[in-house]
Amino acid sequence: MSVRSAPAGRARKSGVGPGGSGGGRWPRMSGGRWVVGGASLAAVGGYGILGQWINPAVQVAVPLRLDLLALALMGWLWLLGRWGRATGLPILVGGLLGAALVSPWAVLPWLVFPAGALGWVGRGGRRTASVATVAVLAFAGNAALLTGFSSRGLRISAPELEAMDLRANRLLSDVPVHDAWAIELRGRTAPTLDDLIHVFRSGSPLQATPAVLCLGMLRGAVGVVFGWEDPRWTDVASSFLSRVTEDDRNLSVAAPGKVLGIWRVLYAFSREAAVETLNGTAHVAVVAALEDGGNLTRLVLSFRVREVNWTTRFYMRVIDPARRFFVYPSLLRQFAHTWNREGWDTPGLRMDGEDPGSLASMPNRSGFGSPSEPRKGEGQ
Repeated sequence: MSVRSAPAGRARKSGVGPGGSGGGRWPRMSGGRWVVGGASLAAVGGYGILGQWINPAVQVAVPLRLDLLALALMGWLWLLGRWGRATGLPILVGGLLGAALVSPWAVLPWLVFPAGALGWVGRGGRRTASVATVAVLAFAGNAALLTGFSSRGLRISAPELEAMDLRANRLLSDVPVHDAWAIELRGRTAPTLDDLIHVFRSGSPLQATPAVLCLGMLRGAVGVVFGWEDPRWTDVASSFLSRVTEDDRNLSVAAPGKVLGIWRVLYAFSREAAVETLNGTAHVAVVAALEDGGNLTRLVLSFRVREVNWTTRFYMRVIDPARRFFVYPSLLRQFAHTWNREGWDTPGLRMDGEDPGSLASMPNRSGFGSPSEPRKGEGQ
């Protein structure tokens, strides 16, 4: 009898969790750890079900909700000792942190805190290089999975863009299209770009993702170190502004040449606008246009890139994965979510600069096309 009881005692000392079977190292779990682990998994699963009502201002996409439900299910199996003795915990923690990287800041408490709590619950298990590797792979894999779903169906081809009746297709016909994006906006029909700018400027930083903010800060820091933003690159003679015609200037609701941060306005019609930026890596023109189709409006965003030196092509290839998988899908989908939720009842905005959210009212930081000089048709 004593011979049979010894292995059972050793099994208990080895820390086999409740509900588990013998063999392997399994962290012993007290009642307190069970409560913390169960509450953490309930929070993750609950947010997967109720996230769109908990944080209505941010986009809680279906792939993210399904991802959180799957992680919560795996977590319960791990907590009950039915799955992943050696790898379950690093997969859970890495998966939650990977989801946090590509989710809006407002979602982070529902992902980061449970990840930390589960790490505390599972402490006492083996800490090896293989466990760390599994956690890193789970982190990267889950982030890549969610960004892959987020970027699907947004990019459009250059021929499709060039088939549209856009002023940019004629003004910048010799500048190659680097990429183009389109997303559907529901709600009020025939919105203007000022309507969209009003909604965009009303957004909160909590709606952005850590990946977008970190990539933006990294690009800014690298640009300062290498001098990419130095004034010597902003050669007015190379600007696309010289192509803007008098008719374009008369139709534009914002003075061509107005500087908005790093961007210079080329033209801003009610349904199409173009800005440019010129630095030490590339000369980029960004065109935003609205295209009506039935009960939907489609926002089309395109990027045309002209090489400034030998680094342009290399630079664009390096940043393309970040732009195409992390930055623009996140920004476009969050903007569409905000518009679909709030923009439908946005009142018609004035295009004469008296509305604080309009393009024409934004401060001009350049001597080009000063808004103090009336355009044709104004002040008459």
